Amino acid sequence: MEAVQVVWFKRDLRVEDHAPLVAAARRGPVLPLYIVEPGLMRRPDYGPAHWTFVRESLRELRASLAALGQPLLVRVGEATKTLAALHDAAPFAALWAHEETGLAWSFARDRAVRAWARERGIPFTELPQHGVVRGYAARHPTRTAWPARWEARMRGPALAPPVALRPVPGLAPGSLPTHQQLGLPPDDRAERQAGGAAAGLALRDAFLGGGAAGYRRSMSGPNTAPDACSRLSPHLAWGTVSLRALVLATRKSSVVTRQSSEGTLPLLDDAFAAQPPQLNAPATDDRRLTTDDFPRDLAAFESRLHWHCHFMQKLEDAGRIERESLVAPFDELRAVELDLWRGGPDRAERLAAWRAGRTGYPLIDACARALRGTGWLPFRMRALLVSFAAHDLWLPWQDFSDGLARLWLDYEPGIHLCQVQMRSGVTAGDALRLYNPTKGATDHDPAGRFIRRWVPELRRVPLPYLHQPWTLPPEEGASVGCLIGRDYPLPIVEHEAASRAAREAIGLFRRRPDVIVATREARERHSDPRRDPARPDAAARRRAKGQLSLF
Repeated sequence: MEAVQVVWFKRDLRVEDHAPLVAAARRGPVLPLYIVEPGLMRRPDYGPAHWTFVRESLRELRASLAALGQPLLVRVGEATKTLAALHDAAPFAALWAHEETGLAWSFARDRAVRAWARERGIPFTELPQHGVVRGYAARHPTRTAWPARWEARMRGPALAPPVALRPVPGLAPGSLPTHQQLGLPPDDRAERQAGGAAAGLALRDAFLGGGAAGYRRSMSGPNTAPDACSRLSPHLAWGTVSLRALVLATRKSSVVTRQSSEGTLPLLDDAFAAQPPQLNAPATDDRRLTTDDFPRDLAAFESRLHWHCHFMQKLEDAGRIERESLVAPFDELRAVELDLWRGGPDRAERLAAWRAGRTGYPLIDACARALRGTGWLPFRMRALLVSFAAHDLWLPWQDFSDGLARLWLDYEPGIHLCQVQMRSGVTAGDALRLYNPTKGATDHDPAGRFIRRWVPELRRVPLPYLHQPWTLPPEEGASVGCLIGRDYPLPIVEHEAASRAAREAIGLFRRRPDVIVATREARERHSDPRRDPARPDAAARRRAKGQLSLF
């Protein structure tokens, strides 16, 4: 048998714009491979929803590769042992894969595979998949050069899939195991977002073809965001859609919009600078498309594609943030309990109430339950949920990070870790993000539709009491079948007191000399240069200010 070019698929489940697949196909017969790794699935950040999405995507990927001439091989086991067995059956000429920015587990696995290939004299080539630059921190002390590198990576054209793949006979494709076979709990979400490249490309085309209208105004609210947002985040996380191809398609859509509109519309950057996205504006159902707004909506969307890689680059450059705060001294902060909690529910009780959606704050509880039911929330609700856990409940981010990761369908480790830490106030940012859950409810769910859907105990509570159910008189509660303290809990903590205590503790901690030094070093090392307040470009500063929330 002729030696084969093995393409190892991981978080890149597509055939379009797939550099390893294209490179391998130019050199000989291709053996596409996906390894189902039980060790990965036993990790605390891996959940059943992830495998549902991946399994659907693998089924479609197998069909796409079969149409080119060689179906996807699926094997279950540890990576080096699986590769060794496959090498015995079909000797490798080379091994190809995309670079992966993951956690210590996947980094160790990739190192083991590189060592295995080196010992056998098998060339192993890992190619970049998006804008994350491997080894950047070793060559650059700051992020100054990074935006240009990102832009260079995003330039097209996107790679077309090979016209055909030479088949490799004699190897069974292998089955796609079920959740039960892998020892995973069942995926019991109430709503599921379909996996696979076809679903991702359909979302992309619908969003860029007009669905992005009103994106900036409507992406925060829990009622409007499911339709206003692209919903492409899981497809980017698992690689069914290429980020570079998405950037190029977004820019093409903007050009077409400008050319087809009456008069001259501003370019993306100019439009965004002239009117930055109103990230804190209350949600609205008004999503009417106007020629003035649509380019700005596309610009806001493209900015998030940049920040997607910006946050992943932080994990690439500082793998320690998997378990350690970006500003490391902050790990000491929540080791000391606030006076507010002495004698009250301990951390385990607070964490359990937050996870179950039983905190007594309707919007917090609705978000927690909606996340379990769908695997997705809009960025503002994600920020609110994390901020409440970190500040109101005074929980270290390490206590709840893995639990959230298991639930997010769009879990991308670098983005997730940075956002959880940012909302917990342990990064180098100046702003302290403490959100008022009652104000958030009145701003973003004024009619209570989202709350009533996900917190059925409150479904019949009159609107004047819905956002603050602890004010519901017992006699009225009895008439609607909701006694506060029995059918729905009293608030686990008084928000104003918790917020004040958290601000004071964090403010005092930030004044410690070692914290000041560590914060300055982290800012110099990891901040995007577009956020440099010393720059004279005021438009760039306004752009950056509006882009800090990738959620």
